[in-house]
Amino acid sequence: MAVDEHATLYTKCNAHSVCEIASNGAITILANDFHDARGIAIDPTRHLLYVVDRAATGRTSYVRTYRLK
Repeated sequence: MAVDEHATLYTKCNAHSVCEIASNGAITILANDFHDARGIAIDPTRHLLYVVDRAATGRTSYVRTYRLK
């Protein structure tokens, strides 16, 4: 999980999703097609969110990137 300068939390949620949780408690699903979301990091300079999607054994894992508002 990661927190940005606006106190917004980014974390894995549900079985295959990554969510944004605003400081007021509002939850937004950013993506729901992850195999197994693991590490999350924020690049505040470029306004990007990076999420590792860990693959099943024998498959390829990816780092997925999302533009933040």
